[in-house]
Amino acid sequence: MTDSLVSALKDWRKEQVENRLRFGEEYQRNEISGRTRDIICTWQDGRANPLDYYIVGLTKALRNTGIDKHVRFHDLRHTHATLLLEQNVDAKAIQDRLGHSNISTTMDIYSHVTKNVHKEAVEKLNKIL
Repeated sequence: MTDSLVSALKDWRKEQVENRLRFGEEYQRNEISGRTRDIICTWQDGRANPLDYYIVGLTKALRNTGIDKHVRFHDLRHTHATLLLEQNVDAKAIQDRLGHSNISTTMDIYSHVTKNVHKEAVEKLNKIL
C-alpha cells in the first residue's frame, strides 16, 4: 500500500473508534460467516456499506472525468498491474502484489503489456546505438 493509503486507513480507523464510542450500543456489529468482524467500509454507525455504493461512486467518478465506459472494480486490479508493468516494475513484485501463486499466471494475463515494454526497450536501444 502507498503511504497515503496507510495514512488514510489509520485516520479512518481512528474515526471508527470514535464513532463506536459515540454510538455505543447502537453501533452495528457486522457478522460474516457467523463471526463478528471489524470491517473497514462502514457508515458512521458501523453498518457495512453495500457494494453498490462503491460501484455507483466509481461510475460517477468516471463520468465526471469524461470516461464513458463501464468499469468493474476488478478492472482496477488489472489497471494497477498494467501501470506497474509499464513502469518496468519487476514482474515478481507484481505477482506478489496480486497474490498469484505462479509467475506464469501474472505473465499470461499481462503478456500484452510486456510486449509494449519490450518494444519500448528496443526503441530506446536503437536510439542509443
